[in-house]
Amino acid sequence: MATFGSGILGSSQIADGAITTAKLADDAVTNVKVSTSAAIAWTKLAAINQATVEAQTNITTTSTTYVDVTNMTITATFNAKPTFVIFTSEVSSSVSNGRTTYQIIEGAAVKGGSVILSTTTAAGEGNEGTVHTMYTSASGSQTIKAQWRTNAGTATQENSTEQRRMTAIEFS
Repeated sequence: MATFGSGILGSSQIADGAITTAKLADDAVTNVKVSTSAAIAWTKLAAINQATVEAQTNITTTSTTYVDVTNMTITATFNAKPTFVIFTSEVSSSVSNGRTTYQIIEGAAVKGGSVILSTTTAAGEGNEGTVHTMYTSASGSQTIKAQWRTNAGTATQENSTEQRRMTAIEFS
């Protein structure tokens, strides 16, 4: 076995491409060492937390400010890792040109921004849509919620063949 001075090799002493994946110790590649432009396939990311909530009852709102969507709350322990949240629903409005807007929050912080999920051209017309976001969750017990508001009339999340569903997935 060869000895190299202090036993520490500098980058100038190692040829480009000389270290293979098999030679890397487990957990040796950290976030700091991965380029922000690295094209890492989703299949390489392991889900370490996943939770889903579903509901099929009709609910309504007339609120023009954001309020919690009934039964769309996930509380779990997170590890300050990338977290993907997706919310789907079908919604209709009691008025022509009714607009329903959704957002995803963690604690009090908006994580998904404001997304218009439905604009109706006729009263009672329904639309189905999805709101999603990806962010780094805070560490510890966190509460994630879907919220909604309407610009006018009554917005109804309907119990048709579809249901409300929200899923949060934290990746390693």
